Amino acid sequence: MSIDLHTAANAILHSLSAGHDPKHGFGAMSNSSYDTAWVSMIKHPSTGLWLFPQCFHQLLARQSERGCWNGNPSDEFSVILNTLAGLLAVKKHMENTSPSNPESADGDKPMLLGRLVRAIAFLDAAFEKWNPDETLHVGFEFIVPGILDLLRKKGIDFQFPGLMRLTELREKKLTVCKPQLLYEMSLPTLHSLEAFVGMEGFDFDRIKHHIKNGSMMASPSSTAAYLMNVEEWDTDAEEYLRFVIERGKGTEDYGGLPSAFPSTFFEFSWVVENLLENGFEVGKLDRDSLGKIRDILEKGLVDGKGLLGFAPGLMPDSDDTAKSLVVLNRLGVHGISPDSLITEFGKPDRFKTYSFERNPSFTANCNVLKALLQHVTPEKNYATQIEICVRFISQYWWNSWEALQDKWSLSMGYPIMVMSQALVKLYSLWEQDLLPQLPKELMQLQLPVVLMQGLTRTLYAQNANGSWGHLSGHEETAYSVLTLANISSLPFTEILDEEIRTAILRGRTFLRSVNIASVKGDWLWIEKTTYRSQPLAQSYVLGALQCNTPTVKLGSKVEELFTAVSTPKIANFSTFWGSLPVYAGVPQWNIKASLVEAYLFLPQLKAIRLEVFEREGLLPEKYLEYIPFTWTGASNKDGTFASAQLLYDMMVVSLLNYQADEYMEHETKHRYQDNLSDIDLIISEVFASCANNISANDDTDRDAFPRHLRRFTKAALHHPRIALANDEMKSHLFKEIHKFFKAHHQQAVDNLQLAAEMTTPRTSFHTWVRGVSAQHTSAHYSYAFYNCLAAHAGEKYQLATVQQKYISQDVITHLASLCRMYNDYGSLQRDQDEKNVNSLMFPEFERLKTDVEKKKELLKLTEYERRCLNLALDGLETELKSEGKERLMRLIKMFCDVTDTYGWVYVVRDIGTRTCRLECKV
Repeated sequence: MSIDLHTAANAILHSLSAGHDPKHGFGAMSNSSYDTAWVSMIKHPSTGLWLFPQCFHQLLARQSERGCWNGNPSDEFSVILNTLAGLLAVKKHMENTSPSNPESADGDKPMLLGRLVRAIAFLDAAFEKWNPDETLHVGFEFIVPGILDLLRKKGIDFQFPGLMRLTELREKKLTVCKPQLLYEMSLPTLHSLEAFVGMEGFDFDRIKHHIKNGSMMASPSSTAAYLMNVEEWDTDAEEYLRFVIERGKGTEDYGGLPSAFPSTFFEFSWVVENLLENGFEVGKLDRDSLGKIRDILEKGLVDGKGLLGFAPGLMPDSDDTAKSLVVLNRLGVHGISPDSLITEFGKPDRFKTYSFERNPSFTANCNVLKALLQHVTPEKNYATQIEICVRFISQYWWNSWEALQDKWSLSMGYPIMVMSQALVKLYSLWEQDLLPQLPKELMQLQLPVVLMQGLTRTLYAQNANGSWGHLSGHEETAYSVLTLANISSLPFTEILDEEIRTAILRGRTFLRSVNIASVKGDWLWIEKTTYRSQPLAQSYVLGALQCNTPTVKLGSKVEELFTAVSTPKIANFSTFWGSLPVYAGVPQWNIKASLVEAYLFLPQLKAIRLEVFEREGLLPEKYLEYIPFTWTGASNKDGTFASAQLLYDMMVVSLLNYQADEYMEHETKHRYQDNLSDIDLIISEVFASCANNISANDDTDRDAFPRHLRRFTKAALHHPRIALANDEMKSHLFKEIHKFFKAHHQQAVDNLQLAAEMTTPRTSFHTWVRGVSAQHTSAHYSYAFYNCLAAHAGEKYQLATVQQKYISQDVITHLASLCRMYNDYGSLQRDQDEKNVNSLMFPEFERLKTDVEKKKELLKLTEYERRCLNLALDGLETELKSEGKERLMRLIKMFCDVTDTYGWVYVVRDIGTRTCRLECKV
C-alpha cells in the first residue's frame, strides 16, 4: 500500500495535539478490566447507589466463557490480576443486588453467581502455574496480596504454591515503602492505593494532598480506592473519573478505563522521538502540533526543575525525563541540561527509574544514555555517567540467562531495539573522538558481542510472513526492523548485509500490508496490567518504514576495532562447519552470524591464553580459532541463545582443557617419562591441599608442573560464579577435576607401555572407553563446571532430583564415550606415530585386518552410543519438563552439541597440536 509517510506522521501529531485537554492532559492507553472493575465498585455516599454503573456493565461484557477477564491473553499475570479485580467487583455487586436495588446488574443474582463461580475456577487453575518471581508488573507484590485479603474477608480463599513467596515479596516491599510514608511524601505506591484498602492503620484521609487534577498518580484504580475510603467526598476525584469514562462515550468501550490517565509526557515524548530519530524532517512535520508538544514538554521540565514523570504533576522518573530531553534537543531547545537527571537518579553502577524500584530497568538506562549522548560535547561533562550506563547495559546483557525482557515491556524485541539505538549512537560519537575516555576493551570486546547477539536473535525470530512476534504484531515488527537498521551500521555485520536487507524488506512489506490508521498496537507495554497505545504503535511503524539502512555511517576508527573479524575466513569456515552433521539444515546465515560472534569473542580468549599454562616449546595451537564457534554455533543454531557470560566462561574452560591436555602430554613425554609416579604424587598432593582448603601461592612452587596444576584448579574452583553453587555441586566439580588429571596420568602410563611394546591392555575396551578415556576427554569435569555456573541463575537451572542427576550423568557418560570414539577415528595416524593409546588398538579390533575396517567398526559403535545418548536425553527431558525446567534442558542439549561438534571435527579434520594428543575438549 503506497502511503505518504510524512502525511501519516502529521495525522498522529495532530491527534496528540488536538486530544490534549488543558486540565486533564492526554492519554491513549488501552482500557483495563482491572481499573474498570475498581471504578465499578464506587458508591455515592449520599445515595448508596453505584456511581458508575456503566463500568460494571462494561466489565460484565468483557468476561470470557472461561470465567476470566482476558486483557492480553498472552500475558498470564494480566489475566490473573484482571480476574481478581473482576471477581471482587462481582462479589460486591452480588451483596447489593436485590429487587429494591435493580440498577445493580439488573438484579440478576443467579447470573452473577455463575460468573463468580467461573472466575474462581479459572483463578484456582491459574494460580497453580503462576510464579511471582517471574512477574514484572507494577506493584504486583502488594496489589495481589491486598485483593486476596479482601476476597478472604468475603469468604473466597485462594491457596496456591506461590503464595508464600508472594507474601515474602510483599513484606520486603512494605518494609521499604511503608504505606504511612505517604502521609508525608510522594511514593510510587500512590499509583496502587487499592493495595491498602482494608489495611489496618492506614488512613486514606491523610493522603488527600496528593490529589493532582483529581487523580491519585494518574491511576483510575488508585483514585477509586481513595474515593471509596475517605470520610469527606472528593468531587475533584469524581470529576476526574467521569472525564476518563466519558472519553469513550458512543463506542463499544464505553465504561472502560485505562490503567493510567493521563500519560501526556510519556506518549508525547515517545511518539515524537520515534519520528525524529528515524528520518522524519522537522520542516515537513506539522509545525503547530510540534510546537504545542514542544511547549508542553518544555514546561513540564522547567516546572519540574529538569525532571518529569509520565504526566504533569506526577513523581518524576528517569525514563520520561530522558526521552523528553532528547525530544526537546531535537526540536531546538538546548537550555535544559541532564544535571537534574543525574543527581536524582544516578547511582554508582546504573540509573534507577524511580525511587524504591524493586528491580532495575534495562531500557531506562538505554534511554538515559541516549539523553546524555545528545549533549554537544558529552566527554566534557558526562563521560563518567555515560560509562556507567554503557557498563550496566553490557553487564546486564552478558549476564542474562534468558531472552532479555525489560520491566516495562513484554516484547523481547523492544529492549534490543532501544539498546541498538543507544549503542550505535555511542559508536558514532566515539568515531568522532568525542568520547576518548571510554575504555577500548569496552568498545572492542564487550559491546560488539552484545550487538552481534542482538542481531542474530532478531534475524532468527522473524516469522515466515515477514513479521516478528508470536502474534505477528505490527509494533513488534517495527521494533525489529529498527534494530536491524541500526546494527547494520557496524562494520562487522558486512558479511550479513544481504540477509539483513532481505529481512528488513520482508518486514517492511508486512508493515505496508495494513493501513497505518488501522494499527492499534500490540499488548506489550507493562503497567499494572499490559496495555497498548495506538499513536505510539503507529509512530514505531512509521519509523521502521522511514529509517535509513544503515542508520549511520561509521569510519575507519570503528572499523579498526574489528580487524579480527575476517570475511574470507568466515566464508571458508562457514562451509566447513556447515558440512558437519551437527549443523545439517542450519541456514548458512546462522552459521556466518555465529562465526562473526565467535571472532568477536576470540580477542578476549587470546588475551588470557597464557594465564594458566605457558606454551614454551610447543607449536602454535590450531584449536584456538575453533573454540569460540563451537559455543556460539551451538547456542545460535536452534535458538537456545545462552548468555554471553556463559559462552565466554565455557570457551575459557575449553581452552584450558586443551592446554591441560597438551601440557600433560608434553610433561610426561619430555620431563617425567622415566618417573611417572612423580606425576601421580604431585596430583595427589595438590588436590589434597585443595581439599583441606590450603591455598598455596602459584608462584611458590619451584617446579613448573605443580605450579600450573595449582593455577588450573584455582581457575576452576575459585571462579567467581562457581562460588555461588552449593557445596554438593562444588564437591562434585572438585572430584571430577581430580579424576580428569588422574586420567591424564593413567593415559601417560598406558602410552609408555604401548611405546615399550607392552601391548596387553589393563582393561577391556568398554571399561577403558567408559572410564579413563571418558574422564580424559574432560566432558565429565566440564559438565560439572557447566552445572555450577548455572547455579547462580536460580533453582530452575539446577538438577534437583535423584532421577535428574542420575540420568544427566548417564548422558555425559555416553557423550564422552562418543566423543572419544570420534576423536580416535580422526587421529589414528597421529596416535600410531606418537605411540598414544587409541580405541582401535584394543584386542577387540584385532580380528579386523586393515585400519579402514577398524574405523568402520568404530563408527558402528558411535551409532550405538548415539542411540544410548538420545535415549538418556529423552528421559532427562521428561524429568525436567515435569518441573518446568525446559530452558535448562535446552542448555544441556547445547552442551551436548558442543561436545558432539568436537567429535565430528576430528572425524573431518585433526586440529590437535602435533606431538601431543588432543581430545574433544568442551
